[in-house]
Amino acid sequence: MLIADDSIMVTEKKIAIMQPYFFPYLGYFQLIAASDFFIFLDDVQYIKRGWINKNKINTKHGEVFFTIPIKKASLENKINETLCTDLLIWKKKFFKTLEINYSSKKHDMNFLYFLKENLIPQTQIEPTISDISIHSIELVLRYLDIEFNYEKSSNIDKDSEKKGTERIISIVKKNQGTKYINLPGGKDIYKKSLFKHNGLGLNFIDPSAAKTTTSNEIKNASIIDTIMLFGKEKPRELILNYSLTEA
Repeated sequence: MLIADDSIMVTEKKIAIMQPYFFPYLGYFQLIAASDFFIFLDDVQYIKRGWINKNKINTKHGEVFFTIPIKKASLENKINETLCTDLLIWKKKFFKTLEINYSSKKHDMNFLYFLKENLIPQTQIEPTISDISIHSIELVLRYLDIEFNYEKSSNIDKDSEKKGTERIISIVKKNQGTKYINLPGGKDIYKKSLFKHNGLGLNFIDPSAAKTTTSNEIKNASIIDTIMLFGKEKPRELILNYSLTEA
């Protein structure tokens, strides 16, 4: 998209910045699809008992949570400094849970086999939670044939002393962004006036774009649920069929 004035043509560049989550929900992938450049905010504090290393699936017995085991770490550790542990043991339990839950013929078992073969990087004995979460997102997009351009904040914004909205704006501007996009929950955090003051636009993913065949339970659960229930094409369509709202 081109924004024109009387003297110059400026190419719009939409940038999204989010912490890496393990198999996040549908809206996270819509955010990726809507961005021209996606940045994983991996060098902020890891929050214990947060959603960085856990998620949930829906079963006939209710919600089932899964959590990647983390080495005991200092409260000061960043996401990209927090190591996973006992992954091979955890992997067996994780996939046993998935296989039991998705054993009926209506589920896309090809996706499950794909994950089982590729989830744990063979070259990393103890990856960070940042590594494994980003890898989980890469696998989903690879399976759905969706390309995306991304980088880690630790690689492009080293030693930054800025925090919160101030740092977000700084990262967007450093990467020649013209617009920052975020998930609906960001409406309570980010204010249009501050972005406008810095010459940036602000948009949010409109969750109503995914309402066609997905229930609230599916939209709020891991993307694993969505793909296992609907196969490959429908989740891909839902992810690419995003819409943005003005701040």
